[in-house]
Amino acid sequence: MGKQKQATIYEIYSEILKQKVWITYRGGGVAEMKTADGVQYSASEMFLLFREGVEYDPRVHLMKKIFGGDIAGINSKDRVIVGEKNRLLEF
Repeated sequence: MGKQKQATIYEIYSEILKQKVWITYRGGGVAEMKTADGVQYSASEMFLLFREGVEYDPRVHLMKKIFGGDIAGINSKDRVIVGEKNRLLEF
């Protein structure tokens, strides 16, 4: 069995969110994030939000903080869809 690579955690201050965030980099382009106010972003959410050509909007964070759930996608108009159970919010 191969040895599993240890994750690297980066602590930075986000100018967009105006708070500290911790990014856990697992290698191979896979990263997760937790913010100082307790919001967690999965690797799939990080991919959607920070891929090339997508500009991060702080309202995404606010919606995720208020409603929870996961970011389910970004449509062709760069609008974010946050999903929780059977509910989808688009903004």
